[in-house]
Amino acid sequence: MGSASRLDWLGVNYYSRVVFQFVNGKPVLKPGYGYTCTPRGYSPAGNPCSDFGWEAYPEGLYLLLKELFNRYRVDLIVTENGVSDSRDALRPAYLVSHVYNVWKAVNEGIPVKGYLHWSLTDNYEWAQGFRQRFGLVMVDFKTKKRYLRPSALVFREIARTNGIPEELEHLVMMQ
Repeated sequence: MGSASRLDWLGVNYYSRVVFQFVNGKPVLKPGYGYTCTPRGYSPAGNPCSDFGWEAYPEGLYLLLKELFNRYRVDLIVTENGVSDSRDALRPAYLVSHVYNVWKAVNEGIPVKGYLHWSLTDNYEWAQGFRQRFGLVMVDFKTKKRYLRPSALVFREIARTNGIPEELEHLVMMQ
């Protein structure tokens, strides 16, 4: 049990990176990286972009976990990590790659105590309503029926084996 002056753990929400460049001595978002990708395109670094226009940059999760632990020396929990992908074309690799980067951090002694994927089901997204599809389970909002996406089966195997099964290792996006 922690005290009022100390954190027990720190929650980390991670979806993408933000890259800045300096223009006239002032930092501005660098187009095509982080949250400025073209939806369903590729960033200048060659990384795929989500339906939301967010760059998939799994190594950023590892770098963030490392930085936060070095700064705060406290247990970490990845409280949100996921991708808007209505066709489920990017999500399996995104999921495996981000879990791989959590594993990499843990193997370096960073105390990551949990990983929560966002989201189990498609839901209301605060900025874009029901248009973005983050769920491992697709929701037909007209009928309210739910359908497992292939990425749900990927996540099931990761949870079942408490790791990345050998047959999923090819999905790791290398930086």
